[in-house]
Amino acid sequence: MNKENNMELKSEYVEVEVLGYGLPLYNAIGSSGDKVIYEGIEYDSTMINAWEVLTGSSTIQIGGQCCNQHCTSSHPDDLVGAHVVLSQPTQALQPDEEFYIVPLCRGCNSSGPGKNIQLRCAVKAARMSWIGK
Repeated sequence: MNKENNMELKSEYVEVEVLGYGLPLYNAIGSSGDKVIYEGIEYDSTMINAWEVLTGSSTIQIGGQCCNQHCTSSHPDDLVGAHVVLSQPTQALQPDEEFYIVPLCRGCNSSGPGKNIQLRCAVKAARMSWIGK
């Protein structure tokens, strides 16, 4: 549940897409508390597990490390499934807006929407569509 307004947030799986080395990404706004339901399994606080299932990938394939080449975290192996967009967001995700789930460390995931993230390697991403509340 989204604590701010007591409504469930939901997103829908679209497809797997490979995002290339050096691609700039930004943290999505308003995705905290998201819930993904795929093949009858609900993923909410475990988005890294959702990323693995949706993409057929494993964190081992990315060296178990954050995909941000500018990561300065002391714990780059503390991975989460981060909601990211291709252009700098100015507002919260809107219905039908697409975003991606990629593996980032907690530090890079919580760095805020204005911080540029660049991929240190090509990575399979789960392309998603925001349903909203």
